[in-house]
Amino acid sequence: MLLSAKILDQVADVNHFHVVPVQKWYMGDTVTVYLQLVDLSQRPWGDSYRGLPGGLRYVPAAGATLTAFLNLLDDSRKVTRALTQAFPTQDPSIWALAILPTDTLRGSPEVQLTLLEGVQQTTCTLPRGSIAIYDIGDIYETVVPTNTVA
Repeated sequence: MLLSAKILDQVADVNHFHVVPVQKWYMGDTVTVYLQLVDLSQRPWGDSYRGLPGGLRYVPAAGATLTAFLNLLDDSRKVTRALTQAFPTQDPSIWALAILPTDTLRGSPEVQLTLLEGVQQTTCTLPRGSIAIYDIGDIYETVVPTNTVA
């Protein structure tokens, strides 16, 4: 198994969400980042046009735990957090990472995930830039479609 995770946005339930290449928010926001565990050794190709990873969803063993390490160059701003299964009885492959307003994350931390299933430990690192945290004064680009007639 080659563990990875897809970032989900606009999660309503196990059947209604969008897979996105990056999750963005501002420092001080309360955010829930949803991740779907995938096995990249199964269907390894992704959607290169949208920058999305491949892989089939991975359902861990009952009682598994998932921990996220959000690493920055400044050690005092690193965050380690246990994730919870967002829909444990319906789709145990979807996990929720709570970002608190007191977290001092900024920029694009490296996201390392550690899945513990009994004594089996599996780790993965999401691509840098998978999450982006902006300072209050920063403005991040939002693409707004426009219809223009020449």
